[in-house]
Amino acid sequence: MTREETDLRFDDVSVVGRPDTAKMMQAIGRFVENPVGMLTIHGSNGNGKSAALIVAVNECLDRGIPAVYIPAYDMLNWIQDAFNKDKSVRDGSALDRLERLKNVLVLAIDELQAVKMTDWRTEQLENLVDWRYRYGLDGKLGTLIGMNEPPSKTTPRIFSRITDGRNADNPVIQNNDPDIRGVLR
Repeated sequence: MTREETDLRFDDVSVVGRPDTAKMMQAIGRFVENPVGMLTIHGSNGNGKSAALIVAVNECLDRGIPAVYIPAYDMLNWIQDAFNKDKSVRDGSALDRLERLKNVLVLAIDELQAVKMTDWRTEQLENLVDWRYRYGLDGKLGTLIGMNEPPSKTTPRIFSRITDGRNADNPVIQNNDPDIRGVLR
């Protein structure tokens, strides 16, 4: 995260005249109060989804809860980078990296749809989401997912897990408020 992003808190996300953003931030607030299960937010570009995930991570960190924000493409590249060109694992680091992501108490994965998927990446992402889903249901881990496309655009295995209503009061929040980037200064 950038320096500016590490300073983001709830008060920094404007919800005035932005009903979907208000709904999204309420869901993020409920998640931060009890950071277990899985919450997915999706919708149009530039409406604060990434900021909401970052706020949740920062608020968790403020409360002493280990939390990580990472875009999906950075996450998968970071794991994949630990493999050698011959597809062997270099010093076990790929598995170690995956384990770190599996076990952090709160993981916020952003831009889930923005990854060019290969069979390997699909397998890693599906397994990570499954792991976090199961331990979320068990009340041990919390996972936030941000994406521009609807969850139905993910693989059936991921879709089934992120839409399971047992994981959160409202496991999927859609934000279609307009892009605010053009008016930011």
